Formats: sequence, C-alpha cells, structure tokens
Amino acid sequence: MRRRLFLHSSTSSSSYLTRSVFIPNLFDRLPKHDEAIRLTTTFIIPAQVGSTTAVNLRLFKRADACTSNGIICQNILQGTCCANVANKQLYGSAQAENGGSGDVAAPFTKRGDLYCGVQIGLTKPIPICFVTNLEQSYGGIAWEHQGGRKRMAQQMAPCTKQVEGDEIYSDGVKTYVISKDKMTRIELVRPEGEEELLAWFKQHADTVLDEQTNVPVEKAEVAAPAEK
Repeated sequence: MRRRLFLHSSTSSSSYLTRSVFIPNLFDRLPKHDEAIRLTTTFIIPAQVGSTTAVNLRLFKRADACTSNGIICQNILQGTCCANVANKQLYGSAQAENGGSGDVAAPFTKRGDLYCGVQIGLTKPIPICFVTNLEQSYGGIAWEHQGGRKRMAQQMAPCTKQVEGDEIYSDGVKTYVISKDKMTRIELVRPEGEEELLAWFKQHADTVLDEQTNVPVEKAEVAAPAEK
C-alpha cells in the first residue's frame, strides 16, 4: 500500500506562520499507519532572534496544538532524544524552542526500544511546533546544529542517547514544571479533568516558565491569584 503525508498551510491573526509541502510515501517504512496523516508544521517567529543554543524540547499529548499536558527537556544537548521512556508514553505534538541560527529539530516515531527511532518529516528551523492531528504519533524529539552547511540536511544524524523529560502543563501563558525526581519521590495522585489537572500542576510545580521568554518566574507570582 502506498501511503501519503499531507502538510497543509494556513495563516491567522496570531504570530504563527504555517508552511506547506507535499511529501509522498513518507510512512512506507512505518507500521500501523494505514490512513493518510495530516501534519501541520507551525513556525513560531520570535520578536528577536537570540544567540542562545540552550534548546528546550517539549512533547504534548494533544494532537492539534503544542499546549496542555506533556513533558519538557530543558537545555538538552544536540543529538539527544527527549522522551518519556519510564512511562512508555507517546505523544501527539512536539515543540523545539530557543536555539540559534542553524539549529534544527525533528520529531520521531518509536521503533523497538528507541523512542527516536524513525524521523518523521524533514528537519525544520527552531523554533517550531509539529502537530500531527493523530494522538500517540511521536515517541520523541531531538535537535542538532547545522550551521555553516550550504544546504540544510533533511535528515538528522541518529540520536546518541535518550533522556527523560519533566512533567509539564502549558496553559499558553505559563508552563508549570514538575521534575521527574519529585514525581518519583512523592506519590502524587493526578486528576483527570483539564481544569483540575492545571490546578494540580500549579500547586505542585517546581518551576514556572514564561511562555514568551522561557524564563523561570516566581511561583508565588502566578499562584497568588488562585489563593484569593
């Protein structure tokens, strides 16, 4: 069976830009992908381009946006797969943030014990949000620096190792991070509803990141209104 992947484009009043290409037969090598898959790549255009190479990688359970519940690997080294191996969790969207000129990222499907087993699609400049519209499509995400090359490589080099991400909840304004050490050390009962889950992350977060800058903010600053 010949399978196709469609990347579609759209523009909106927000600061997001979506580009499109058609890639035939991308999933020929992948099992259990019998339906056509629609993948949206959202290029996030920042107000300023920084020189930092401290890349953050995120994976989200939602398949239609890079938000809500997921994991984050902060300041991750290039060539390292960000994944949730301990819980054997797969995700619907993936995101790469920060980075500098020549830094690119790509999502991967799981193959065997490798959560960055097979690259999905082409490498894209950071920052980038990959959306599949299919739940549990991504096993991991990784990045690498391709600066100085005449033409961007479409495929990344294989990842040298896998790292576990910290649990997060992003509400579009702040990202609430609970470290994997805390999740292991303390038996936390996770609620089911989205509102309850957000409140739970606000209560237990070790770190709170500003969505626009990725800079940590004081937890008390965001928790105070909820205590009124």
